[in-house]
Amino acid sequence: MTALPLLYMIFGEEAGNPDSPICVIMAALYITRDSLGTACNVSGENAIGVIVNTIYEKWIKK
Repeated sequence: MTALPLLYMIFGEEAGNPDSPICVIMAALYITRDSLGTACNVSGENAIGVIVNTIYEKWIKK
């Protein structure tokens, strides 16, 4: 999202318009990626927690 104001440098004056198609695509991609990244982060941390718990239960706790 921080790249949106700088798009005019790459794509010209039309991209500097907030209603231009490239700005709409960038915003849609950001919204899609942001929620997916959060979900993957939570799932990944849960998987690491399960692995650490298994190691703890099997070798450390005894």
